[in-house]
Amino acid sequence: SLVIPVDTDRNGGFTAASQVVEAADYYVLKRHMTGRLKEAAKGIRGGDIAVAPAELADRRSCDYCAYRAVCGLDIRVPGYGSRILKKRTREEILAELRQVEEARTS
Repeated sequence: SLVIPVDTDRNGGFTAASQVVEAADYYVLKRHMTGRLKEAAKGIRGGDIAVAPAELADRRSCDYCAYRAVCGLDIRVPGYGSRILKKRTREEILAELRQVEEARTS
């Protein structure tokens, strides 16, 4: 795929490098992201338009942002900065989201 890094092995299964999840985890991710998008939309409608880039190791969300030339973020100015994300494995993230989903449905 040109969009999602997926490859199959000779037995027809996915390789270890493939970026895939089980169907149940897909729905956990989908519900989580739908909730996050709704929260963001509600915040924007309420006037929250603060710039809040994220940083993970040597990558910053600003590196991929189409608006970085016009947003005005300057990390040298007091009060501006990035949210530093903790590096976690895919399995750690999925386990945390599964726990949140279990708590939500209990």
